[in-house]
Amino acid sequence: KAQQLLIDRKAIGMTPAIRELINNTDNEATKIHGLWTLEGLNQIKFSDVSAVLKSDKGSSLLKAHAITLLSSIPKELGVTNLWSTFQNLASNTDLAPYIAFQLHLIQDPGLQDQLIAQIVNEHPESIEIAHGIISNFFSKEKDLKVRLSQLNLPNNAAILDELDALLIRVENAEKPSKEKTLIRKYARGVNVFRSTCQPCHGENGEGIEFLAPPLNKSEWVTGEKDLLIAIVLFGMTGPVHVNGHLYETPEVSGEMPGILNNPDLVESDLALLLSYIRKNWDNNASEVTLEDIIKVKQNFKNRKKPFTEEELHQIKEKLKEI
Repeated sequence: KAQQLLIDRKAIGMTPAIRELINNTDNEATKIHGLWTLEGLNQIKFSDVSAVLKSDKGSSLLKAHAITLLSSIPKELGVTNLWSTFQNLASNTDLAPYIAFQLHLIQDPGLQDQLIAQIVNEHPESIEIAHGIISNFFSKEKDLKVRLSQLNLPNNAAILDELDALLIRVENAEKPSKEKTLIRKYARGVNVFRSTCQPCHGENGEGIEFLAPPLNKSEWVTGEKDLLIAIVLFGMTGPVHVNGHLYETPEVSGEMPGILNNPDLVESDLALLLSYIRKNWDNNASEVTLEDIIKVKQNFKNRKKPFTEEELHQIKEKLKEI
């Protein structure tokens, strides 16, 4: 009641007395209430918390409260030297989860990784610690996966499975939202895709056996825009490598007709179509503009036949020289 009363009355003038009480009492409950009173008055300092964390005295409960309070300390008041403090406490099974949730307070990625490695190696099966570490990387989970792969973590580390499961959930949640956004943005291009491309390449862009290779993760789709435009306009013939796999007959038809002479297809719709497939599924390449289409048509205005993979590679090399 005293804690709430002081906070409600905004009794900032009591700060020195509260701080003195915290420093001089041996009663842990009093210390905890005192620290949270300072926090409620916006008077908590890093020195108040670090004194508790660095002390040889004090229970895990007291130190857990102190670690939690770190989030309430304004950055300008100097949350410093936490790495060594956390390192000394990380072996404690009760405190490690609290440290895991506060990893974001350590600004140096290298020191952060060292602490992650220490915590995970000492508590490999802890789900709570895994969730704590992952919580520091909201919207950056893929970056965390790369960083974890560079650490010497045990194969049974819970964080590896928890992170993989989260990435799958994120990916599955993003796909419908991404698809809806693309359909709204490239509506006319989507219509062209469904009528012209989908019958051979599939709705999911993964290709259809005996017909055509994938568009999803295809370097021909996400690579040089000029090459993709040329392929769609004039067609492609013969074997083709897509994402490391050689597609040739009978696995695919070996012939993709161009749509240059399709009287129903306007250039602006073609730009929308190609932008759609460059951004759909797992692809995330730049848009194709109407100007891009016009430029390629002009560059190959005398072209009549479809391209081979070899020809396209030669064109790609020439583009590098420009």
